[in-house]
Amino acid sequence: IAQAPELGKTETLHQNILQRWFLHVLFLGASLVVTIYSLTRALLSSKLRTLHIFMVFMSIGAGLRLIITGNLLPYLAADLTVNHQFYWSWVTFLGLLGVFVGGQPVIVPKVFASRPNLKRLFILMAYLPLLLVCLIPLLSLHTFLLSGHLLRLVYISVAIVYTVFLAIEVWRRPRGQWLQLVGTIVILVAGVSDSVVYASNRDPYIEAFAMAMFFFIVSQAIYFGWGHIRLLDRTQNLSSDLRELNANLEGQVLQRTRDLEKVNARLELAATTDVLTGLPNRRAFELEIEKEMGRAQRNPEPLCLAIVDADWFKLVNDRYGHDFGDTVLQQLAHCLRDSLRKTDFVARIGGEEFAIVLPGADLQAAAGRLAKLCAGVKELSFSQQPSYRLSISIGCAQWQGPVPAAPSTGLEPQQLAGESIDSLYKRADTALYRAKKDGRGRLELAGSASYSSD
Repeated sequence: IAQAPELGKTETLHQNILQRWFLHVLFLGASLVVTIYSLTRALLSSKLRTLHIFMVFMSIGAGLRLIITGNLLPYLAADLTVNHQFYWSWVTFLGLLGVFVGGQPVIVPKVFASRPNLKRLFILMAYLPLLLVCLIPLLSLHTFLLSGHLLRLVYISVAIVYTVFLAIEVWRRPRGQWLQLVGTIVILVAGVSDSVVYASNRDPYIEAFAMAMFFFIVSQAIYFGWGHIRLLDRTQNLSSDLRELNANLEGQVLQRTRDLEKVNARLELAATTDVLTGLPNRRAFELEIEKEMGRAQRNPEPLCLAIVDADWFKLVNDRYGHDFGDTVLQQLAHCLRDSLRKTDFVARIGGEEFAIVLPGADLQAAAGRLAKLCAGVKELSFSQQPSYRLSISIGCAQWQGPVPAAPSTGLEPQQLAGESIDSLYKRADTALYRAKKDGRGRLELAGSASYSSD
Protein backbone atom coordinates (compact mmCIF):
# COMPACT_ATOMS: atom_id res chain seq x y z
CA ILE A 1 0.00 0.00 0.00
CA ALA A 2 1.46 3.34 -1.03
CA GLN A 3 2.41 5.69 1.78
CA ALA A 4 1.54 9.38 1.89
CA PRO A 5 4.33 11.38 0.23
CA GLU A 6 6.22 14.19 1.87
CA LEU A 7 4.58 17.20 0.25
CA GLY A 8 6.16 20.02 2.24
CA LYS A 9 4.46 23.29 3.04
CA THR A 10 0.73 23.93 2.80
CA GLU A 11 1.11 26.28 -0.16
CA THR A 12 3.11 23.65 -2.05
CA LEU A 13 0.52 21.01 -1.18
CA HIS A 14 -2.33 23.16 -2.51
CA GLN A 15 -0.33 23.99 -5.63
CA ASN A 16 0.39 20.30 -6.33
CA ILE A 17 -3.25 19.35 -5.78
CA LEU A 18 -4.47 22.08 -8.16
CA GLN A 19 -1.95 21.10 -10.82
CA ARG A 20 -2.91 17.45 -10.53
CA TRP A 21 -6.62 18.28 -10.74
CA PHE A 22 -6.04 20.55 -13.71
CA LEU A 23 -4.19 17.87 -15.68
CA HIS A 24 -6.70 15.16 -14.79
CA VAL A 25 -9.68 17.32 -15.68
CA LEU A 26 -7.94 18.31 -18.92
CA PHE A 27 -7.36 14.71 -19.90
CA LEU A 28 -10.86 13.74 -18.77
CA GLY A 29 -12.29 16.34 -21.15
CA ALA A 30 -10.14 15.01 -23.97
CA SER A 31 -11.23 11.45 -23.14
CA LEU A 32 -14.87 12.58 -23.24
CA VAL A 33 -14.32 14.15 -26.68
CA VAL A 34 -12.79 10.92 -28.00
CA THR A 35 -15.67 8.93 -26.50
CA ILE A 36 -18.30 11.12 -28.19
CA TYR A 37 -16.42 11.03 -31.49
CA SER A 38 -16.01 7.24 -31.50
CA LEU A 39 -19.59 6.65 -30.37
CA THR A 40 -20.93 8.92 -33.10
CA ARG A 41 -18.86 7.16 -35.76
CA ALA A 42 -19.98 3.76 -34.45
CA LEU A 43 -23.66 4.76 -34.62
CA LEU A 44 -23.66 6.64 -37.93
CA SER A 45 -21.26 4.57 -40.03
CA SER A 46 -20.98 0.84 -40.57
CA LYS A 47 -17.34 1.09 -41.64
CA LEU A 48 -14.85 0.21 -38.84
CA ARG A 49 -17.79 0.03 -36.40
CA THR A 50 -16.12 -2.65 -34.27
CA LEU A 51 -12.97 -0.55 -34.00
CA HIS A 52 -14.89 2.53 -32.90
CA ILE A 53 -16.82 0.53 -30.29
CA PHE A 54 -13.48 -0.68 -28.95
CA MET A 55 -12.24 2.91 -28.79
CA VAL A 56 -15.38 3.91 -26.86
CA PHE A 57 -14.67 1.29 -24.16
CA MET A 58 -11.00 2.23 -24.06
CA SER A 59 -11.67 5.96 -23.68
CA ILE A 60 -14.31 5.37 -20.99
CA GLY A 61 -11.91 3.05 -19.14
CA ALA A 62 -9.09 5.57 -19.38
CA GLY A 63 -11.39 8.29 -18.08
CA LEU A 64 -12.44 6.20 -15.07
CA ARG A 65 -8.80 5.36 -14.39
CA LEU A 66 -7.92 9.07 -14.39
CA ILE A 67 -10.77 9.87 -12.00
CA ILE A 68 -9.61 7.24 -9.51
CA THR A 69 -5.86 7.85 -9.71
CA GLY A 70 -6.33 11.62 -9.67
CA ASN A 71 -7.88 11.65 -6.17
CA LEU A 72 -11.18 12.88 -7.61
CA LEU A 73 -13.11 9.80 -6.49
CA PRO A 74 -13.27 10.80 -2.79
CA TYR A 75 -14.96 14.03 -3.78
CA LEU A 76 -17.55 12.10 -5.79
CA ALA A 77 -18.09 9.50 -3.02
CA ALA A 78 -17.37 11.00 0.42
CA ASP A 79 -17.83 7.72 2.36
CA LEU A 80 -15.27 5.87 0.24
CA THR A 81 -12.71 3.95 2.33
CA VAL A 82 -9.06 3.31 1.55
CA ASN A 83 -9.83 -0.34 0.75
CA HIS A 84 -12.52 0.77 -1.71
CA GLN A 85 -10.02 3.14 -3.27
CA PHE A 86 -7.61 0.25 -3.86
CA TYR A 87 -10.35 -2.01 -5.17
CA TRP A 88 -11.58 0.60 -7.67
CA SER A 89 -8.04 1.39 -8.74
CA TRP A 90 -7.33 -2.25 -9.54
CA VAL A 91 -10.73 -2.84 -11.11
CA THR A 92 -10.19 -0.01 -13.60
CA PHE A 93 -6.64 -1.17 -14.27
CA LEU A 94 -7.64 -4.77 -14.88
CA GLY A 95 -10.67 -3.80 -16.95
CA LEU A 96 -8.64 -1.43 -19.11
CA LEU A 97 -5.96 -4.10 -19.49
CA GLY A 98 -8.50 -6.76 -20.53
CA VAL A 99 -10.18 -4.48 -23.08
CA PHE A 100 -6.81 -3.44 -24.53
CA VAL A 101 -5.57 -7.03 -24.91
CA GLY A 102 -8.88 -8.28 -26.31
CA GLY A 103 -9.02 -5.38 -28.77
CA GLN A 104 -5.70 -6.16 -30.46
CA PRO A 105 -7.33 -8.45 -33.09
CA VAL A 106 -9.65 -5.52 -33.85
CA ILE A 107 -6.85 -2.94 -34.10
CA VAL A 108 -4.50 -5.02 -36.25
CA PRO A 109 -6.74 -7.60 -37.99
CA LYS A 110 -4.11 -8.33 -40.65
CA VAL A 111 -1.72 -9.67 -38.00
CA PHE A 112 -4.30 -12.09 -36.55
CA ALA A 113 -6.08 -13.04 -39.80
CA SER A 114 -3.60 -15.82 -40.63
CA ARG A 115 -2.87 -16.68 -36.97
CA PRO A 116 -6.04 -18.10 -35.38
CA ASN A 117 -4.16 -19.58 -32.41
CA LEU A 118 -2.63 -16.21 -31.57
CA LYS A 119 -6.08 -14.65 -31.73
CA ARG A 120 -7.48 -17.26 -29.30
CA LEU A 121 -4.56 -16.62 -26.92
CA PHE A 122 -5.26 -12.87 -26.83
CA ILE A 123 -8.95 -13.44 -26.24
CA LEU A 124 -8.12 -15.80 -23.35
CA MET A 125 -5.73 -13.26 -21.86
CA ALA A 126 -8.42 -10.62 -22.16
CA TYR A 127 -10.76 -12.73 -20.02
CA LEU A 128 -8.23 -13.33 -17.22
CA PRO A 129 -8.26 -9.76 -15.78
CA LEU A 130 -12.05 -9.69 -16.01
CA LEU A 131 -12.20 -13.04 -14.23
CA LEU A 132 -10.03 -11.69 -11.42
CA VAL A 133 -12.41 -8.74 -11.06
CA CYS A 134 -15.34 -11.15 -10.78
CA LEU A 135 -13.51 -13.02 -7.99
CA ILE A 136 -13.16 -9.91 -5.77
CA PRO A 137 -16.01 -10.96 -3.41
CA LEU A 138 -14.22 -14.27 -2.78
CA LEU A 139 -10.74 -12.87 -2.16
CA SER A 140 -9.28 -10.86 0.69
CA LEU A 141 -7.68 -7.53 -0.09
CA HIS A 142 -4.19 -8.93 0.42
CA THR A 143 -4.83 -11.96 -1.84
CA PHE A 144 -6.46 -9.76 -4.45
CA LEU A 145 -3.51 -7.31 -4.50
CA LEU A 146 -0.97 -10.11 -4.77
CA SER A 147 -2.97 -11.67 -7.63
CA GLY A 148 -3.18 -8.32 -9.37
CA HIS A 149 0.58 -7.68 -9.07
CA LEU A 150 1.32 -11.19 -10.30
CA LEU A 151 -1.05 -10.76 -13.24
CA ARG A 152 0.52 -7.41 -14.09
CA LEU A 153 3.97 -8.99 -14.21
CA VAL A 154 2.63 -11.73 -16.48
CA TYR A 155 1.13 -9.17 -18.83
CA ILE A 156 4.30 -7.11 -18.84
CA SER A 157 6.17 -10.21 -19.97
CA VAL A 158 3.57 -10.92 -22.64
CA ALA A 159 3.67 -7.28 -23.73
CA ILE A 160 7.43 -7.53 -24.21
CA VAL A 161 6.99 -10.59 -26.43
CA TYR A 162 4.15 -8.89 -28.33
CA THR A 163 6.30 -5.80 -28.84
CA VAL A 164 9.06 -7.92 -30.34
CA PHE A 165 6.50 -9.60 -32.59
CA LEU A 166 5.17 -6.23 -33.78
CA ALA A 167 8.71 -5.00 -34.36
CA ILE A 168 9.32 -7.98 -36.65
CA GLU A 169 6.06 -7.26 -38.51
CA VAL A 170 7.04 -3.61 -38.97
CA TRP A 171 10.49 -4.63 -40.18
CA ARG A 172 8.85 -6.87 -42.80
CA ARG A 173 6.25 -4.30 -43.81
CA PRO A 174 7.35 -0.79 -42.73
CA ARG A 175 3.99 0.76 -43.61
CA GLY A 176 2.08 -1.82 -41.59
CA GLN A 177 1.65 -1.80 -37.78
CA TRP A 178 4.20 0.87 -36.84
CA LEU A 179 1.62 2.92 -34.92
CA GLN A 180 0.56 -0.12 -32.84
CA LEU A 181 4.21 -0.88 -32.17
CA VAL A 182 4.93 2.63 -30.88
CA GLY A 183 1.74 2.63 -28.79
CA THR A 184 2.51 -0.78 -27.27
CA ILE A 185 6.06 0.30 -26.37
CA VAL A 186 4.76 3.48 -24.71
CA ILE A 187 2.13 1.51 -22.74
CA LEU A 188 4.73 -1.09 -21.73
CA VAL A 189 7.18 1.56 -20.51
CA ALA A 190 4.39 3.40 -18.68
CA GLY A 191 3.20 0.20 -16.98
CA VAL A 192 6.71 -0.71 -15.85
CA SER A 193 7.26 2.85 -14.61
CA ASP A 194 4.06 2.77 -12.57
CA SER A 195 4.99 -0.62 -11.15
CA VAL A 196 8.36 0.72 -9.99
CA VAL A 197 6.71 3.81 -8.46
CA TYR A 198 4.05 1.77 -6.61
CA ALA A 199 6.65 -0.80 -5.45
CA SER A 200 8.72 1.98 -3.85
CA ASN A 201 5.63 3.19 -1.89
CA ARG A 202 5.54 6.48 -3.75
CA ASP A 203 2.41 8.17 -5.08
CA PRO A 204 2.78 9.07 -8.80
CA TYR A 205 2.01 12.62 -9.69
CA ILE A 206 -0.14 11.31 -12.56
CA GLU A 207 -0.36 7.66 -13.57
CA ALA A 208 1.67 7.02 -16.71
CA PHE A 209 -0.28 3.87 -17.61
CA ALA A 210 -3.60 5.75 -17.85
CA MET A 211 -1.99 8.54 -19.84
CA ALA A 212 -0.32 6.06 -22.22
CA MET A 213 -3.68 4.36 -22.77
CA PHE A 214 -5.28 7.73 -23.43
CA PHE A 215 -2.67 8.78 -25.97
CA PHE A 216 -2.94 5.39 -27.62
CA ILE A 217 -6.69 5.93 -28.04
CA VAL A 218 -6.20 9.46 -29.38
CA SER A 219 -3.53 8.31 -31.85
CA GLN A 220 -5.81 5.53 -33.09
CA ALA A 221 -8.72 7.95 -33.46
CA ILE A 222 -6.56 10.41 -35.42
CA TYR A 223 -4.95 7.68 -37.54
CA PHE A 224 -8.14 5.90 -38.52
CA GLY A 225 -10.06 9.17 -38.85
CA TRP A 226 -7.40 10.51 -41.21
CA GLY A 227 -7.40 7.22 -43.10
CA HIS A 228 -11.17 7.36 -43.40
CA ILE A 229 -10.99 10.93 -44.74
CA ARG A 230 -8.40 9.86 -47.31
CA LEU A 231 -10.58 6.92 -48.23
CA LEU A 232 -13.57 9.24 -48.68
CA ASP A 233 -11.51 11.57 -50.88
CA ARG A 234 -10.30 8.63 -52.90
CA THR A 235 -13.84 7.28 -53.17
CA GLN A 236 -15.14 10.66 -54.32
CA ASN A 237 -12.35 10.92 -56.87
CA LEU A 238 -13.06 7.40 -58.08
CA SER A 239 -16.78 8.19 -58.24
CA SER A 240 -16.07 11.32 -60.25
CA ASP A 241 -13.76 9.39 -62.57
CA LEU A 242 -16.36 6.63 -62.84
CA ARG A 243 -19.10 9.12 -63.74
CA GLU A 244 -16.83 10.66 -66.35
CA LEU A 245 -15.96 7.24 -67.75
CA ASN A 246 -19.64 6.27 -67.78
CA ALA A 247 -20.52 9.50 -69.59
CA ASN A 248 -17.76 8.88 -72.15
CA LEU A 249 -18.80 5.26 -72.49
CA GLU A 250 -22.45 6.21 -72.95
CA GLY A 251 -21.41 8.74 -75.58
CA GLN A 252 -19.30 6.15 -77.36
CA VAL A 253 -22.08 3.56 -77.15
CA LEU A 254 -24.58 6.10 -78.48
CA GLN A 255 -22.25 7.04 -81.32
CA ARG A 256 -21.57 3.39 -82.09
CA THR A 257 -25.30 2.69 -82.03
CA ARG A 258 -25.93 5.50 -84.47
CA ASP A 259 -23.11 4.28 -86.70
CA LEU A 260 -24.50 0.75 -86.58
CA GLU A 261 -27.97 2.02 -87.42
CA LYS A 262 -26.55 3.88 -90.40
CA VAL A 263 -24.58 0.82 -91.50
CA ASN A 264 -27.62 -1.41 -91.04
CA ALA A 265 -29.74 1.04 -93.01
CA ARG A 266 -27.18 1.05 -95.82
CA LEU A 267 -26.95 -2.74 -95.73
CA GLU A 268 -30.73 -3.06 -95.76
CA LEU A 269 -30.92 -0.60 -98.65
CA ALA A 270 -28.18 -2.47 -100.51
CA ALA A 271 -29.93 -5.79 -99.89
CA THR A 272 -33.24 -4.51 -101.26
CA THR A 273 -32.07 -2.14 -104.01
CA ASP A 274 -31.10 -2.82 -107.62
CA VAL A 275 -27.67 -1.32 -108.24
CA LEU A 276 -28.20 -0.40 -111.89
CA THR A 277 -31.61 1.29 -111.78
CA GLY A 278 -31.89 2.31 -108.15
CA LEU A 279 -35.29 0.59 -107.94
CA PRO A 280 -36.16 -2.01 -105.29
CA ASN A 281 -35.03 -5.52 -106.22
CA ARG A 282 -36.87 -8.83 -106.25
CA ARG A 283 -36.43 -9.38 -102.50
CA ALA A 284 -38.02 -6.02 -101.76
CA PHE A 285 -40.82 -6.85 -104.22
CA GLU A 286 -41.62 -10.11 -102.43
CA LEU A 287 -41.80 -8.33 -99.07
CA GLU A 288 -43.99 -5.57 -100.51
CA ILE A 289 -46.49 -7.84 -102.29
CA GLU A 290 -46.83 -9.97 -99.14
CA LYS A 291 -47.47 -6.87 -97.04
CA GLU A 292 -50.03 -5.43 -99.48
CA MET A 293 -51.80 -8.79 -99.76
CA GLY A 294 -52.14 -8.98 -95.99
CA ARG A 295 -53.52 -5.45 -95.89
CA ALA A 296 -56.01 -6.15 -98.67
CA GLN A 297 -57.15 -9.27 -96.86
CA ARG A 298 -57.72 -7.42 -93.59
CA ASN A 299 -59.39 -4.43 -95.26
CA PRO A 300 -61.41 -5.51 -98.30
CA GLU A 301 -59.91 -3.42 -101.11
CA PRO A 302 -58.64 -4.19 -104.62
CA LEU A 303 -55.01 -4.97 -105.42
CA CYS A 304 -53.37 -5.41 -108.83
CA LEU A 305 -50.02 -6.76 -109.93
CA ALA A 306 -48.44 -5.90 -113.30
CA ILE A 307 -45.40 -7.53 -114.89
CA VAL A 308 -43.52 -5.29 -117.37
CA ASP A 309 -40.98 -6.52 -119.89
CA ALA A 310 -38.88 -4.50 -122.36
CA ASP A 311 -39.49 -5.76 -125.91
CA TRP A 312 -36.63 -7.24 -127.94
CA PHE A 313 -34.11 -6.23 -125.27
CA LYS A 314 -31.66 -9.00 -126.13
CA LEU A 315 -31.32 -7.53 -129.60
CA VAL A 316 -30.57 -4.14 -128.04
CA ASN A 317 -27.58 -5.58 -126.16
CA ASP A 318 -26.41 -7.51 -129.20
CA ARG A 319 -26.74 -4.60 -131.63
CA TYR A 320 -25.83 -1.55 -129.55
CA GLY A 321 -23.83 -3.06 -126.70
CA HIS A 322 -24.44 -3.56 -123.01
CA ASP A 323 -23.61 0.03 -122.07
CA PHE A 324 -26.48 1.29 -124.16
CA GLY A 325 -28.65 -1.51 -122.80
CA ASP A 326 -27.93 -0.29 -119.26
CA THR A 327 -28.89 3.23 -120.29
CA VAL A 328 -32.19 1.96 -121.69
CA LEU A 329 -32.99 0.13 -118.45
CA GLN A 330 -32.14 3.20 -116.37
CA GLN A 331 -34.40 5.51 -118.40
CA LEU A 332 -37.17 2.91 -118.38
CA ALA A 333 -36.93 2.64 -114.58
CA HIS A 334 -37.07 6.44 -114.32
CA CYS A 335 -40.14 6.54 -116.56
CA LEU A 336 -41.91 3.80 -114.58
CA ARG A 337 -41.24 5.56 -111.30
CA ASP A 338 -42.43 8.97 -112.52
CA SER A 339 -45.51 7.74 -114.39
CA LEU A 340 -47.22 6.02 -111.44
CA ARG A 341 -48.67 7.11 -108.11
CA LYS A 342 -46.55 7.50 -104.98
CA THR A 343 -48.48 4.63 -103.44
CA ASP A 344 -47.61 2.31 -106.32
CA PHE A 345 -44.53 0.13 -105.95
CA VAL A 346 -42.09 -0.52 -108.83
CA ALA A 347 -39.24 -3.06 -108.63
CA ARG A 348 -36.78 -4.66 -111.03
CA ILE A 349 -37.21 -8.41 -110.67
CA GLY A 350 -35.11 -9.65 -113.59
CA GLY A 351 -32.82 -8.53 -116.40
CA GLU A 352 -35.37 -6.45 -118.36
CA GLU A 353 -38.40 -7.42 -116.30
CA PHE A 354 -40.15 -5.15 -113.79
CA ALA A 355 -43.05 -5.64 -111.37
CA ILE A 356 -45.60 -3.01 -110.37
CA VAL A 357 -47.83 -3.34 -107.30
CA LEU A 358 -50.94 -1.14 -107.46
CA PRO A 359 -52.72 -1.12 -104.07
CA GLY A 360 -56.30 0.16 -103.95
CA ALA A 361 -56.74 -0.16 -107.73
CA ASP A 362 -59.08 -2.62 -109.43
CA LEU A 363 -58.37 -4.10 -112.85
CA GLN A 364 -60.13 -1.30 -114.75
CA ALA A 365 -58.30 1.52 -112.94
CA ALA A 366 -54.98 -0.27 -113.26
CA ALA A 367 -55.56 -0.81 -116.99
CA GLY A 368 -55.98 2.93 -117.58
CA ARG A 369 -52.73 3.81 -115.84
CA LEU A 370 -50.75 1.01 -117.46
CA ALA A 371 -52.03 1.87 -120.94
CA LYS A 372 -50.77 5.44 -120.50
CA LEU A 373 -47.48 3.96 -119.30
CA CYS A 374 -47.11 1.93 -122.49
CA ALA A 375 -47.74 5.01 -124.59
CA GLY A 376 -45.32 7.11 -122.55
CA VAL A 377 -42.48 4.61 -122.90
CA LYS A 378 -42.81 4.68 -126.71
CA GLU A 379 -42.06 8.42 -126.64
CA LEU A 380 -38.69 7.95 -124.89
CA SER A 381 -35.68 9.04 -126.95
CA PHE A 382 -32.03 8.16 -126.54
CA SER A 383 -29.26 10.52 -127.65
CA GLN A 384 -26.80 7.66 -128.18
CA GLN A 385 -29.17 5.99 -130.68
CA PRO A 386 -31.77 8.52 -131.95
CA SER A 387 -33.37 5.96 -134.23
CA TYR A 388 -34.07 3.47 -131.47
CA ARG A 389 -37.59 3.32 -130.01
CA LEU A 390 -38.36 1.36 -126.87
CA SER A 391 -41.61 -0.47 -126.22
CA ILE A 392 -42.84 -2.56 -123.30
CA SER A 393 -45.34 -5.37 -122.86
CA ILE A 394 -47.45 -5.54 -119.70
CA GLY A 395 -49.49 -8.31 -118.13
CA CYS A 396 -51.80 -7.29 -115.28
CA ALA A 397 -53.88 -9.37 -112.83
CA GLN A 398 -56.15 -8.41 -109.94
CA TRP A 399 -55.80 -10.29 -106.68
CA GLN A 400 -58.82 -12.38 -105.81
CA GLY A 401 -59.67 -12.09 -102.12
CA PRO A 402 -61.41 -14.66 -99.88
CA VAL A 403 -64.75 -15.93 -101.16
CA PRO A 404 -67.33 -18.04 -99.30
CA ALA A 405 -67.41 -21.73 -100.15
CA ALA A 406 -70.65 -23.47 -101.00
CA PRO A 407 -72.26 -24.85 -97.82
CA SER A 408 -72.03 -28.62 -97.62
CA THR A 409 -73.80 -28.98 -94.28
CA GLY A 410 -76.29 -27.08 -92.24
CA LEU A 411 -73.51 -25.03 -90.69
CA GLU A 412 -72.43 -21.56 -91.76
CA PRO A 413 -70.40 -21.52 -95.00
CA GLN A 414 -66.63 -21.32 -94.50
CA GLN A 415 -64.34 -18.67 -96.01
CA LEU A 416 -61.74 -19.88 -98.50
CA ALA A 417 -58.32 -18.21 -98.18
CA GLY A 418 -57.51 -15.56 -100.77
CA GLU A 419 -55.33 -16.11 -103.80
CA SER A 420 -51.67 -16.89 -103.14
CA ILE A 421 -48.77 -14.77 -104.31
CA ASP A 422 -47.60 -17.48 -106.69
CA SER A 423 -51.05 -17.74 -108.27
CA LEU A 424 -51.34 -13.98 -108.72
CA TYR A 425 -47.86 -13.74 -110.21
CA LYS A 426 -48.52 -16.65 -112.53
CA ARG A 427 -51.72 -15.07 -113.88
CA ALA A 428 -49.96 -11.73 -114.48
CA ASP A 429 -47.03 -13.49 -116.16
CA THR A 430 -49.43 -15.47 -118.37
CA ALA A 431 -51.09 -12.21 -119.41
CA LEU A 432 -47.62 -10.79 -120.23
CA TYR A 433 -46.94 -13.81 -122.41
CA ARG A 434 -50.14 -13.21 -124.33
CA ALA A 435 -49.22 -9.52 -124.80
CA LYS A 436 -45.87 -10.52 -126.30
CA LYS A 437 -47.46 -13.20 -128.46
CA ASP A 438 -50.11 -10.79 -129.79
CA GLY A 439 -47.67 -8.16 -131.04
CA ARG A 440 -45.78 -6.65 -128.05
CA GLY A 441 -45.92 -3.03 -126.97
CA ARG A 442 -49.33 -3.56 -125.43
CA LEU A 443 -51.23 -4.36 -122.22
CA GLU A 444 -52.99 -7.65 -121.53
CA LEU A 445 -55.34 -8.24 -118.58
CA ALA A 446 -55.61 -11.59 -116.80
CA GLY A 447 -58.88 -13.36 -116.09
CA SER A 448 -60.25 -14.18 -112.64
CA ALA A 449 -58.72 -16.90 -110.55
CA SER A 450 -60.68 -20.14 -110.12
CA TYR A 451 -61.52 -21.50 -106.63
CA SER A 452 -62.57 -24.88 -105.41
CA SER A 453 -63.56 -26.12 -101.99
CA ASP A 454 -60.88 -28.85 -102.10
